[in-house]
Amino acid sequence: MPPLFSIITPSFNACAKLGDTVASVMGQASGLYEYWVIDGGSSDGTREWLGSRSGSRFHWISEEDSGVYEAMNKGIGLSQGRFLLFLGAGDRLLPGILRRIADFIEQSPSPHPRFIYGDVRDLQTGQPFTAGRYSKIRICHENICHQGIFYERSIFDMLGQYELRYPVMADWAFNLRCFGSSRISKLHFPQEVAEFEGGGLCSHTHDFPFAQDRLRLIAERMGYFYAFRYCVEAAVIRRLNRLKLRK
Repeated sequence: MPPLFSIITPSFNACAKLGDTVASVMGQASGLYEYWVIDGGSSDGTREWLGSRSGSRFHWISEEDSGVYEAMNKGIGLSQGRFLLFLGAGDRLLPGILRRIADFIEQSPSPHPRFIYGDVRDLQTGQPFTAGRYSKIRICHENICHQGIFYERSIFDMLGQYELRYPVMADWAFNLRCFGSSRISKLHFPQEVAEFEGGGLCSHTHDFPFAQDRLRLIAERMGYFYAFRYCVEAAVIRRLNRLKLRK
């Protein structure tokens, strides 16, 4: 019988970070999950370290890929769980969280595929990184950390996988598609799910294709009303920021 959860970690030359991440997953309630590490053909000893691990719930591959989202797409294809969560190397699931999410799922039946998202805190500061309920307009301005999102598998069957043309923000582009679909139930789980390491790809690499396409994506996936509202609110925010700089 397939597990309830598939936890998927894309990695590349991150062997020093994997230990804590793997431990945070393998310490969850047994029987609820399988764990996949999708390594991009690392040269830092990751393959050897992964090969030293054992357990029926732990799986890995190590082969060249084009980046984090191709690795995540591979994880979607390889995994068997009903709900998928993507956890970066260096991130950590909080103790006992999969059991609490499982109880939440049981208490929240839905005829539609469920997009369940919880809060995420910064590993370095201990402060919330993303928290609270998201609306359609909030997702236009601010993404939800993938470390806190449990996607029901049928969402990927319905919408496809991550678009590789966006090297840093493909998850944001996908989340816009999810929030724009009335066929997907968006449920906020009002607890912290994971600790986000920070300092990863999105913190030091700009996604120019996503920046160029963002307004179009909002219009196509959320509707023209939200594209217009986003433009107005973004202009107001820019104006307020300029005024603050002048003070």
